[in-house]
Amino acid sequence: MKQSQPAGHQPEGGLSEALLTDLYQLTMARGHWKAGRLDAEGSFLLSFRRAPFGGTWALASGVAEAIETLASLRFSEADLDALAALPGPGGSSLFEAEFLDVLRRMEGFDLDVDAVADGTVCLPGVPMVRVTGPLWQAQLVETFLLNRIGFETLVATKAARIVRAAADAAVLEFGARRAQGPDASIRSARASWVGGVAGTSNVLAGARLGIPVKGTHAHSWVQSFAGSGDAHETERQAFEAFAESMPDGCVLLVDTYDTRAGIENAIEVARGLRARGHGLSGIRLDSGDLVELSVHARKALSGAGFPDVKIVASDDLDERKIMELRARGAEIDVYGVGTRLVTGGEQAALGVVYKLSAVRENADEPWRPVMKLSSTVAKRSLPGHVEVQRVVRDGMLVGDFLSAATDDLSQIQGDREHLLRPAVRSGDIAPDYPLDLKSARERARAELARLPEGAFDLDAPEEIPVELSSELSLLQAQLIERATPAAAPIHQR
Repeated sequence: MKQSQPAGHQPEGGLSEALLTDLYQLTMARGHWKAGRLDAEGSFLLSFRRAPFGGTWALASGVAEAIETLASLRFSEADLDALAALPGPGGSSLFEAEFLDVLRRMEGFDLDVDAVADGTVCLPGVPMVRVTGPLWQAQLVETFLLNRIGFETLVATKAARIVRAAADAAVLEFGARRAQGPDASIRSARASWVGGVAGTSNVLAGARLGIPVKGTHAHSWVQSFAGSGDAHETERQAFEAFAESMPDGCVLLVDTYDTRAGIENAIEVARGLRARGHGLSGIRLDSGDLVELSVHARKALSGAGFPDVKIVASDDLDERKIMELRARGAEIDVYGVGTRLVTGGEQAALGVVYKLSAVRENADEPWRPVMKLSSTVAKRSLPGHVEVQRVVRDGMLVGDFLSAATDDLSQIQGDREHLLRPAVRSGDIAPDYPLDLKSARERARAELARLPEGAFDLDAPEEIPVELSSELSLLQAQLIERATPAAAPIHQR
């Protein structure tokens, strides 16, 4: 059983993330309590219906932190006070004191969770997480899990696509100022690191997560040296002052005034650094024709004896813009990507869903498979206790095979990997579930290397098959047939 643990993360005022749920999940929990169904158990599956950004896969992130928080989650007294204050019909409290006592007596969420590890490549419609336990408790964590996993998976996928597009050039995450809030800036830095970026500009994220912190200087640094004199001269003074303060690791932003003149100023500063036993690390381009300017900068730097100075580029970049720059022959060594990475760019959210797949009234009864029906095939949920087998041949990902617990898996051709790992048992973190960020990043690199080349195509990506076992397909068909009203006789239509 769940051991007594401290209340879940309390950001302010003693309120915990146990309240990070939609109201209807609490009203349903109250409904189960009123109906005497606190012993009823459910099994839920978390997945996404469509791969983001027009692709065919996503890269899991946010799962480990969700698991860690879930294991320590409980309702604080401040949470219960907030719930007691919610008004119900007629001015009474929405939740009775007796129901709030049920929440108070919880030592934690007594759930079993099986999940993919962060850094796992995931396919549409394939469960990423399975939550099993008291039905009312499993329902309560839906919003929390969707919020944590959906956002980070979206950003990690975007990061992986951008890193792939950049090829041998490094990618830095520069999005803290454009992220939708401080918490999002930390989580997007984490997800970007899982997805393969080389560092972040976010100092808090770097300190918390152990991610390398990178940066240059702003246009305001150069502007602050402006006076009545020539802009070219004051820019050089700004560069010299910055290089004096950072003689090692110095990167100069050269487009405050005239970019070509800025490059010449940077070269003069590089000569001074070399004479003092140091070296200019790079220059940064943030506007203009990045192809023309980077080619010019590389020629000028190499001609002046500085072929190793890196050229950093930013300016609302994403995977498509980077591919276009490379195709046009840009000479760029490092891409700084911000807004279009941390916000998801053209896709604001990942369509993650959390659907009930099986239910029983108590632990002594057999599981009863259930499913959500829809005329839209993608919106039909999976029934029963679904297992996920990843099929690999010759080291490459072939597809995923979804099966019922009793299926014969000998029909699968290739090596099989169980995708859903034990993550939580009776509310406690399973000892072998990987939580560390380092392994997530390494796993992502290995997983992406197993994808077929066509899966990275930005316009017509290769589909990776997901197959349902014959038993699972039959179960789904039976439930559809049971739930479909019989056709009325023609004379009654």
